Amino acid sequence: MSAALPALAVAGWGHTPACWERLQPEGVELTGTALPGHAGADGEAVPGGPDLQGAADALAGDWGLLLGWSLGGLVALEAVRSGAVRPRGLVLLATPPSFLARATYPAGLDPAVFHRFRDGLDRDPAGTLRRFYALQFQGDRAPRSAWAPAATRDRLLATGTPPAVLAGWLEVLGEADLTAEPPRLDLPVLALHGSGDAVVDPAAVEFFLGCGPEVRAHVVRGAGHAPQITHPEETGQQIAGFARDLAR
Repeated sequence: MSAALPALAVAGWGHTPACWERLQPEGVELTGTALPGHAGADGEAVPGGPDLQGAADALAGDWGLLLGWSLGGLVALEAVRSGAVRPRGLVLLATPPSFLARATYPAGLDPAVFHRFRDGLDRDPAGTLRRFYALQFQGDRAPRSAWAPAATRDRLLATGTPPAVLAGWLEVLGEADLTAEPPRLDLPVLALHGSGDAVVDPAAVEFFLGCGPEVRAHVVRGAGHAPQITHPEETGQQIAGFARDLAR
């Protein structure tokens, strides 16, 4: 039996590594991490702060597979682009080419909505984080029991993260734009997205398919912004198949 492929999975904004706990792709040894400044697997804050390159550099290691969810996907992309990590394959889960709508990417979020959300974070950090959590499951047809219980929410959300860190990472997300100069992805990439994602438009899949000859995509039907939480079996099967192909 071949050894499991070591994989590092980067959580998205406002989340702990527990967001990966239901994902168990066969043949993959998954290690979860959070964005710098967020609570890590041990409850302690991951060193660092809201800095895309610094976060990418911190991922350095001998990882066969690199995964990133949403903003975590942008960190993973930067780690590959900069050479901080040289994985055999990259998985982008619900990752935005540009979180905000732009002339080059109209599928992004209305900037006015983004700025209202940012203002809400200043007024009520905990409440804004909880509202964002619920938004991720709009358009998801999984039972509410998969995500709605308070105990589940409180384990997945990095509620102890300082508001300044959350705000800083929102600024990073708002400024990120891959569409002006699309990245050239010269490694195998799997772009995964939920069909009902209310946070990052599924149009992101088409963007990434145009970024390299070895990019493949899969849309998880009935999933929202967090397929690894609500549809872990299908999401895990896709990742496992991708990992098997990397070994050939």
